[in-house]
Amino acid sequence: MKKLNKGYFWFCIIIFQIIIGAGTGFLALSAVETETIIYNVKIGELELKGLSLAEAKAAIDEYYSDLSEYSLTIRIDESDFTIPYTDIEARVDTEKTIEAIRTVLPANGFNQLFMNSEKEYIINPVITFSAEKLRQVCEPVFSAFETEPVKDRYDIQGETLVYTPQKPGIKTDYEMLEKEVEKHLNSSRNEPLNISTGSSPVFAASYTGDKYEDEFSVIVSKAEIPFPSENEAEEYLSALHGVVFKNNEEIDLRNMLDFSKFTNPNEKDILNRIASGIYQSALAIEGIEVLERKPSPYPVSFTETGLEAVIENDGDNLVMLNKTSSPLMLITEYDGNSAAFYMVSDKQLRSGILIVQREEEVPPPIITSVNEKLPPNKKIVVSEGIPGFTASVSLIIENDRIELYRNKYAPVNMVIETGKSPGISVYK
Repeated sequence: MKKLNKGYFWFCIIIFQIIIGAGTGFLALSAVETETIIYNVKIGELELKGLSLAEAKAAIDEYYSDLSEYSLTIRIDESDFTIPYTDIEARVDTEKTIEAIRTVLPANGFNQLFMNSEKEYIINPVITFSAEKLRQVCEPVFSAFETEPVKDRYDIQGETLVYTPQKPGIKTDYEMLEKEVEKHLNSSRNEPLNISTGSSPVFAASYTGDKYEDEFSVIVSKAEIPFPSENEAEEYLSALHGVVFKNNEEIDLRNMLDFSKFTNPNEKDILNRIASGIYQSALAIEGIEVLERKPSPYPVSFTETGLEAVIENDGDNLVMLNKTSSPLMLITEYDGNSAAFYMVSDKQLRSGILIVQREEEVPPPIITSVNEKLPPNKKIVVSEGIPGFTASVSLIIENDRIELYRNKYAPVNMVIETGKSPGISVYK
């Protein structure tokens, strides 16, 4: 057996010890944290070369202690506005800036041994600000670029039903604005923060939150009621525009309008005209069941007597039930002198014409009074009066005639004034 060379044996031992020693040294070196910036690090224009982290912190605090001369410029489309840092309580967060420095420092002595001491690191200071202050400053400016969403809508144009899809509005997303401002302030860019109303996530699309479930396509019926000029009818008619009544759903006027707003005689007249318009437009459709409707006790002037619906007392209402098997939508059109009431649906429904026949007419009673200001034998008719009668209402659909109901109306007195003269015969 060949003997091992003693020189070779000790050579291997020495090499092994060197390796073990070097490994132990590297382990020890890697365990030592570096506390000194030994190569080029800048915070903005602030040079930190050769400083410890504690010294760097103090230097950052001093250098960025006053930001009153700094400002942020925001450009919305082509419009610029500037926000001083002080208005949003902007400041340099030293602790977060130091953490940013740590990311480029050697973590230990081992890393330090192999670092590139010639490389320069420029780090932006970490800037924080008050999100609440930012919103307070920006709201007056950003609100000018916001728009309200427009709900989808049906209108009548030239006796044609026209649909206009909903149009989204523009609303400021202040959480996204905060993120954009934060990203911009902590970048190296000195130019304005550009925000486009058409593409920036800061301006988000806003919607009304609702949309018509059904697609309406057919004008089923129409009623027209005159309105006195210079009244508030348009406001109430607009509130009724687009109201939908599902199949087996009630058309309840009290649920659509606040009756307490109609207090004086003019307002009550408006309410009665509206009620009559809705009543006629619905009554002309086959499948509408009248649950509650009050006729006038006397003939009315604003529509054909027999087709009116009036609200006179607190308990009065107009209620009809949609049993057409289809949804109905009420559309109102107002031109300042009259209002048109349309019922539209998703398909053609049977509808027709309402016919009123006067029966059993009763002449108006004559009321005569003496007016001493009139000369003798002079008489004037103050009010012509209106005959009483029975109104027979029918619905004509194609060749079918459907008898609906009969209403009786009391006559309205004729009023005559005459001069004082004994023996004068009164006009009858």
